[in-house]
Amino acid sequence: NMNNKKVDGSDTIREEETEISRMFGAQQIHIHRCLKCGQEASKHSIMLLNNLIYPDVVNSNEEIPFTKILGRSLKPEKVTPAWCDGCQKFSPTLQSRRLTKLPKILALNCGLDSQQEKSFWQNQMDIIVQKVMNNKEASPSSSPIPTKTVKKCRYGTNCIRAGCRFRHAGKDPEPAQQVSPPPASTASVQTTNTPPSHLYYSHSWIPHCIEITLDENGELTVEKLDKINREVVNTKPLIAENNGPSEQNFAKKNSRPEGFDHTSTNGESDANERDSVNNTTHVQKVQYTLTGVVCYVDDKNSEDRRHVVALIRVGPNYHERSSGSGVAQWYLFNDFSISAATPQEAVWFNLDWKVPCVLHYTAVPAPESKIISNPLTADVFGEDKCIARSGGTRGITFTPLTSDEMPKKGDLVGIDAEFVTLNQKESELRSDGKMSTIKPSHMSVARITCIRGQGPLEGTPFIDDYISTQEQVVDYLTKFSGIQPGDLDANFSSKHLTTLKSTYQKLRFLVDNGIVFVGHGLKNDFRVINLVVPAKQIVDTVMLFHIPHHRMVSLRFLTWHFLGKKIQSETHDSTEDARAALELYHKYQELANSGKLTEALKELYDIGNELQWKV
Repeated sequence: NMNNKKVDGSDTIREEETEISRMFGAQQIHIHRCLKCGQEASKHSIMLLNNLIYPDVVNSNEEIPFTKILGRSLKPEKVTPAWCDGCQKFSPTLQSRRLTKLPKILALNCGLDSQQEKSFWQNQMDIIVQKVMNNKEASPSSSPIPTKTVKKCRYGTNCIRAGCRFRHAGKDPEPAQQVSPPPASTASVQTTNTPPSHLYYSHSWIPHCIEITLDENGELTVEKLDKINREVVNTKPLIAENNGPSEQNFAKKNSRPEGFDHTSTNGESDANERDSVNNTTHVQKVQYTLTGVVCYVDDKNSEDRRHVVALIRVGPNYHERSSGSGVAQWYLFNDFSISAATPQEAVWFNLDWKVPCVLHYTAVPAPESKIISNPLTADVFGEDKCIARSGGTRGITFTPLTSDEMPKKGDLVGIDAEFVTLNQKESELRSDGKMSTIKPSHMSVARITCIRGQGPLEGTPFIDDYISTQEQVVDYLTKFSGIQPGDLDANFSSKHLTTLKSTYQKLRFLVDNGIVFVGHGLKNDFRVINLVVPAKQIVDTVMLFHIPHHRMVSLRFLTWHFLGKKIQSETHDSTEDARAALELYHKYQELANSGKLTEALKELYDIGNELQWKV
């Protein structure tokens, strides 16, 4: 996690920074001082991940705020034997680390690897919850939480789980003798009442907001902040120098655990504090908010189910683009499952199974976000080159778009695609005589055609790309695709052969511009093409001419029935199919506007059943 830098006198030779180091890197200086001769050596480095350092010995009833642990971890010191050039021998050496610049994103490794560290963490959670209990008991407006409000354990008196949070009739001690129920693997704090489990959920040892102050001498203070009053984005510099606290974005600072009533502090002491900060010649003051928590889910019953999850706070910029609501929201990322979460869930831990691993604090206001613009422009149509050795001029079957007929939002585009098989389906005969698919066939797009849906050249293709493939084609499916051997080979093809990326870019441009695609069976086509198109931009004729709970009607039968044309007589042609789908959509609109759609669909199915859907 270190990118070392050498120091020669007062000049620092820095290695080339990366995007990761610019985001997560905290500049620091390592100082080694011999305790015998006083000789001192130093070197600069960039810290990407900071390990939390817990005290070795601590009173079980002593409350140690998270901010204090963090402050010690960011400025650690230890005495260890090391070689001293002045003494020419191994001597006791004070090794310390001092920050010189705070990071934009502060990454903290919780490091709960030992029983002692877990016990310390659990002990601090118990202390906070017990103080909340004591505060409620002492408050005349709050009544003590009765034991009966705790849910009864499903196993009753047979429960053998140590530290079970539920109530056990006839087994639990009287309320005055009860103690806090810690997990089996951790120590606990002696209490007078059993804290309900929901208090661990609503009162956490981990703060959501902190403020770190760093002066030019390396003196560092960490304070807990109340919740942010409003999200500030792209309005102020990340680090304020030679200034006092920027308090307008945060509520009053608080050094006590969450859940307490915060009394106002003396205004004179606040003023003295601000003066002491302002008198510092060079001050970095950064306010951070918790934006990411990585946890280890320890399923003690099954090692295979042990995994890592992440709780991430997605900022308002994303939600403003996606839903128009500029708010922040926590999400739980559990493998492929993504679900909304509460801020409390992000800082709630049960060390029996949900163990914190890494915490990420991001500076507020966040670094200025870049203006998101679509990198694809209309130039993708002009940049397309045929890669066939023949140049594809003999087989060109489309008319490129001109600058004044570039499709706009809401314009119609007829589309059809043809596919080839790269791997055959693998099946086996089961003992009951039925075939079972072991591995489905692998399809690959071979041709994509897009035609104009309006204008003077309506029905004329502007994309008719054959997609080159380097993989071995098992079956060209010529009867259904119209693709002949050699059409996809750059050495022999006479078609407009191009790469999949080039065609993807053109389709992506059309999707991003709000084009409405008209075709037959587009759900399957877009799935194989691997292109996500919003549902409102898809008009599928297979669904337009369909009665629920009845069979789907083929494009060939629809075209014969409604348009009086016969297509796909010998083979499929994507241009013919796309044009037919576009004409069918116009027919659908005509029937819907005249109120004859229901009658037309009934007649379609009557004739289809009579002819057994054959033309």
